[in-house]
Amino acid sequence: MYSRVALTGGIGAGKSTIAHHLEGRGAYVIDYDEVSRDVVVPGSDGLRRLHDLFGDEALNADGTLNRRWLAQEMFHRDDLRDRVNRTLHPLIFAEAEKRETDWLTRHHISANFGAGKGSGSRYWREGGLRAIVLHEISLLAETGTQSWFDAIVDVEAPEDMRIRRLVETRGMSVSDAQERIAAQAGEEERRAIATYVIDSSGTLEETLRQADEIFDLLQRR
Repeated sequence: MYSRVALTGGIGAGKSTIAHHLEGRGAYVIDYDEVSRDVVVPGSDGLRRLHDLFGDEALNADGTLNRRWLAQEMFHRDDLRDRVNRTLHPLIFAEAEKRETDWLTRHHISANFGAGKGSGSRYWREGGLRAIVLHEISLLAETGTQSWFDAIVDVEAPEDMRIRRLVETRGMSVSDAQERIAAQAGEEERRAIATYVIDSSGTLEETLRQADEIFDLLQRR
């Protein structure tokens, strides 16, 4: 059997580090940042829809998405951000589900469409432990799609620490980091939908130990 698990948390909390670690333990990771880029490549339905919404300003001269323009506009205009999210989120989730299904088909022996929450009870894999499909998704609380997942792991760290990480590792200014954080759901909203919470404010070893403990639990649920 497998479990569809969401790994969420605010920007700068450390989701990608944890996802990479758990991928090394056998989880299949679907990175929603990567998916969101793939659904707006030239010729895609996603890019066509954005062009229909915003016109040529949304495109670079070579026909690719003008990400810089879109990002700047989205983080200053709530109405625009909502329109983009309503346009792209269904495409992103559909692509994520396709990637999950393709992976399950390649790695699992048979399907059992029995009872159980979501689709996590459909597949059986030899060995007794559940396979873990880990959806690394920042905007989970914002999309209201938490019921799609068998479990939700929320990664949290104090805001000042997240700002420092964004400045040091991504080259953001303090004001840009603050703006990006403010544009996302708050810690209280994420914790309200979480099955498990990882505190990433300590050392990397402490953070990964928490991740391993949760991963072990998920495999045996």
